[in-house]
Amino acid sequence: MSNNQEKIQQFFKSYTIAEMMKHFNKKKEIISLKNNQSLKEALLILANNNILSAPVYNEENKCIGLLDVLDCATFTKETFYKNSETSEWKNYLLQFSFDIEKVESVINMSGKNPYIPMVPSDSLFSLLEKFSNGVHRIPIINPTNEEVIFVCSQMTLFTFLFQTLNEPLLPLINLLRNKNIQEILPNLSKVISVKETQLAIEAIKEISERGISAIGVTSQQTDQLIGCISASDLQGFIDEDYHHLASPVLEFQRKSKEKKNLKNIPDLVFCKGNQLLDDVINRLLIDKVHRIFIMNDNMEVLGLISLTDIFNILFKLL
Repeated sequence: MSNNQEKIQQFFKSYTIAEMMKHFNKKKEIISLKNNQSLKEALLILANNNILSAPVYNEENKCIGLLDVLDCATFTKETFYKNSETSEWKNYLLQFSFDIEKVESVINMSGKNPYIPMVPSDSLFSLLEKFSNGVHRIPIINPTNEEVIFVCSQMTLFTFLFQTLNEPLLPLINLLRNKNIQEILPNLSKVISVKETQLAIEAIKEISERGISAIGVTSQQTDQLIGCISASDLQGFIDEDYHHLASPVLEFQRKSKEKKNLKNIPDLVFCKGNQLLDDVINRLLIDKVHRIFIMNDNMEVLGLISLTDIFNILFKLL
């Protein structure tokens, strides 16, 4: 290990989450859910606050876990496919199920959303390690009463490291940014996709069963990647809107963007395989997305780089 690496590793091990939290809005309210709220209420709260997850409290006001959109996607899939009713009746069934299902029964239904709390005195190194292993968000709790005082997502740490706290980590950041995408392509996961003619519920099924937050959408004619659908596209779909799950994926996504007033967000964020990781990092920061597709000159997909991949590369460099 070089002297520079030792210094940077020591920095990560000595820099605490509490120090990082000082750079964020202390007055920002922690949006939380009650265990006995309906899933419909929970989805509305997530959508109205433009968040992907929230801590859940029981009657004793103790946090018992996190509910996120992937859990909601899993519940939607299981409710839809376990019944053999016609599409019209499935719509009513979903309305009824979201109305009566309690949040506590859906916590970590996806199996990808474990409750792993940390405390402010924990190090940035420990936080980075967890994110590099695929954890998407970490609740930071008051060690005295276990109240959630901050929710640190992968995007929170990513923005902090590459935008806020650039100077102390410059040698490491430059090393990472100057990597060629081609170098890391063999280690990237295969892109899972559905055809543009497939129904939204089929895409939600793939997302749920594979435990991933998003999948690509490919052209029926050319197999080229033309879009992306994620679990968060479920936000805002309640009551009579459930029939949209029987729409083609891109139509469903367009409706989702309209509901969330996100019409200007690009359908597909990508970089070319001959670019640097620097280009990927900049696009992730600008577009505030959690993943970016890597394409060749013919717009054929080569792979996908997620925030988890970035953290994994970064952690291995320490």
